[in-house]
Amino acid sequence: RQQIAQFHLQECAEAVRQLHNETALRFGEDSPEHAQSLLTLGNWHAANGDYTAAEPILKQAVQIVRHHNHSGSLNELLVLVLRDFGRLCYDMYQVENAFKWHEEALSLQKTLSVNHNHVQLAAILCDLASDCFMLNQVERAQSLYEQSAAMYEKLFGMQHSDTARVYSHLAVVYRQQGYASEALSILKKTIEIQKDVLKYAHPRTAFAVLEYASTLDELGQTVQASTHYQEAIRILRRVVGEQHPLIARALLRYAVHHLQAKRPNEALPLLHQALDIILMTFDESHPVAAYIMQQLVVALVSSENEDWDDDETDDNAL
Repeated sequence: RQQIAQFHLQECAEAVRQLHNETALRFGEDSPEHAQSLLTLGNWHAANGDYTAAEPILKQAVQIVRHHNHSGSLNELLVLVLRDFGRLCYDMYQVENAFKWHEEALSLQKTLSVNHNHVQLAAILCDLASDCFMLNQVERAQSLYEQSAAMYEKLFGMQHSDTARVYSHLAVVYRQQGYASEALSILKKTIEIQKDVLKYAHPRTAFAVLEYASTLDELGQTVQASTHYQEAIRILRRVVGEQHPLIARALLRYAVHHLQAKRPNEALPLLHQALDIILMTFDESHPVAAYIMQQLVVALVSSENEDWDDDETDDNAL
């Protein structure tokens, strides 16, 4: 699980497979022990960007744990599976489902003896905050992020990846509320922490760099922003390869940056790459695929108008 969290996915692939097979043989496929191995297997697929494979596996883990949890003895495990299934739903843009699972996980975690697992509570608060932000519940998102950040800071201090991750998200909330300069300052710090703790190549680092680029855009510093979009994409390519949905999101953000700067011809190849990746995971009716197609139309129309203007200039010169 530590290797999955660090995105050392090839290194742990065989161990994940063996764990799954061993628990099924030793304890049975309907056992809580096997549910834990399903959780690991599902998270491995999700980290690889194979959401289609991860979804039924994590759903099965939830069902098994619920089935065996009559007395509440498996509440801690149920919190884990609900939280991770919710994260997968979030990654698949099923945000209302993610919110539902994370709300249940939070409610259950609060019933455990005096919230003894503060790390788990902090993680759920952060996940639920992300759901709220996507659902435009910005004030609640900010409150939850701040609670999560305070817990992580108390547990681990500022120089920790989890603390930095929550503050990166909090910076995005601040930026949306008009505090771009403050957001930029926070993101600069969280990038430094993630690079130091995670040794640069991790999606958390890429997220902070990507949001730093977006904040620079917000402040009108488009040249510097472009450099950081490219850096975020390079980091992700090192960690997850060329065909991961995380790459598609970063390419889309970079393409929108070019469109806003009236550079449609630079946006077009990025949009095509992003769409190809997304269609390997989702179908054409998926909201992200639809949004990319919409941006492609905008880029194509803008590009044609740009070419027309160029032709006009040439004719006038002649």
